[in-house]
Amino acid sequence: MPHRGSLVRMLPGGVHRLMPGLASVTFDLPILLDIRGEQSLYANVAGEGMVCITGCCHQGVLNLVDYAKDHLECGSQVYGLYGGLHLAPFAGMSEEQAQTVRALGRYGFRRIAANHCTGAEAIALMRCLGYPVVGGRGRDGSDGTAHLGNGDSVRF
Repeated sequence: MPHRGSLVRMLPGGVHRLMPGLASVTFDLPILLDIRGEQSLYANVAGEGMVCITGCCHQGVLNLVDYAKDHLECGSQVYGLYGGLHLAPFAGMSEEQAQTVRALGRYGFRRIAANHCTGAEAIALMRCLGYPVVGGRGRDGSDGTAHLGNGDSVRF
């Protein structure tokens, strides 16, 4: 489907309000293959708080959440976390990655819907620490039920 409408450039360095309760932020960092920048979304769920939404979280999950706390109205009341958290995307988890998982506990998330590049060991540690991780159905090529996968959905 071809794009229609005007092109909106969401440059790094600011909050881009998409509609009431939904904002986009572009983090300025190199990714791979000469790609620069990663966008994340922040949704204020009425009566609950902020949901931080990311694709692959190359900016770091703690940076993602701290940005909300430091720059967004209602950002101090985080409710949920969704997306690939890029904690241990390949086999094995370093102590630094494990410390990042432990640090997530300070935010008091009431729902964590992690997927793809979060990593099985990071998900296992989250569950061991009692984090409210949403499981998946393990269908459509997904590698298990410990986290969200292909065709799964979550409600915040």
